[in-house]
Amino acid sequence: MRERVFHHPGFSNISRPSGWAILARVIVEKQSTTKHVPLEKHPENPERITVLVDRLDKQGFRVEYVSRNVDVQEARKIASRIHARGYIQYLEKLSRYNYSIVDEDTYLTSDSMELAYTTFQTGYELALSLNEPVFYVSRPPGHHAGRGGKAM
Repeated sequence: MRERVFHHPGFSNISRPSGWAILARVIVEKQSTTKHVPLEKHPENPERITVLVDRLDKQGFRVEYVSRNVDVQEARKIASRIHARGYIQYLEKLSRYNYSIVDEDTYLTSDSMELAYTTFQTGYELALSLNEPVFYVSRPPGHHAGRGGKAM
């Protein structure tokens, strides 16, 4: 498998030797392939990760899998920098049920918050600790969530 080079326009102002390239590591949260599974057909499902990883692999990207258990209290602190505590508590309450519909785009299962905290804290720590570009692949997505609910 060959390594693929990412050229990012945001790095164009950095002086670097001729031929220098920026390599992006692809890191996949393995639990994203098994947790947060919808009861019915839904576009947000574990198969998304499988399809993406397959395509990245075919393009020659080296994919690394991680599977972490995180400190929920610490992950909750990080999440509360972005989301209202009341909203986080609401989602935690809903996730105690086997399956809940948050809105027309978002569902929760009994393991959704565990996975959300894992991906949230791992993504945060990767962003702070690495000196290289990383494409972190995880679920569930958080782009629908605003400070206190649906953002879009």
